Formats: sequence, structure tokens, C-alpha cells
Amino acid sequence: MGADNWAYCPQCRVKAIKAKEKLYDKADKAYGKKPASEYTAMLSEAEQPIKLDQTLREDYGIGVGIDGIFGVNYTASCTACDFRFEYNKGDIRAVDIAEDYVQDAENDNPFGYNYKRPFRFDGADY
Repeated sequence: MGADNWAYCPQCRVKAIKAKEKLYDKADKAYGKKPASEYTAMLSEAEQPIKLDQTLREDYGIGVGIDGIFGVNYTASCTACDFRFEYNKGDIRAVDIAEDYVQDAENDNPFGYNYKRPFRFDGADY
């Protein structure tokens, strides 16, 4: 299954900025103490643009389930570092369904719902 989106990782961005700051600090400390050519090379390295890859995989979904509950889920994880974020919310009833037709998780009901009689649906397994 493919990702819904690839983006730039905020944690990798911060790490890259900190690494760039260290290069500038190293060049600053070398000023007047190292030969000019060495200082210039250090400064040149520090001035190179930060290159980030899109390593943040984003997967998400939004919609109303067959049970009438509206839900949102989002997951982000970086393939280059340990950054991970999840958001799941699914407690808003989008459709008013009578109690007899709400999902029955407690009983061993092959239909998964508390119907008074079994209903057959054409096509997908609801």
C-alpha cells in the first residue's frame, strides 16, 4: 500500500539546522586561528543550502462509516529518523441510528450489529 503523501520531516529539519549551526560555529572559532584558505573552505561548507528529502510518510483517512460515525485518522512517520505522530478521532455520530441498529460488539453476532432479524445486503460485506 502506498502512502497518501510524502512530506518534509519537521524533526529532520531541526536536526539539519542544528548541524548547520555547528558548521558556522566551527568556522567562527577558526577565524584568525586557521589559514585563510581553510577558514574560507569551512565557511563555504556552512553556507551550502540545507538539502532535505521528503522522508515523512503521511497516511490519512476521513469519512463516515457504515455505523454512522464520522472519523478522522492521520499517521506520519519518518523513514530517516524516529519521528512519529498519530491522530485518531471517531466519536461524532453523523447519522442518528436507533439503538437496535448500533454495532453489537459484546454479542457473538455474525452480522456485527444488533438487528432483530438478519438482513442481506447486495454486494459488499457490511
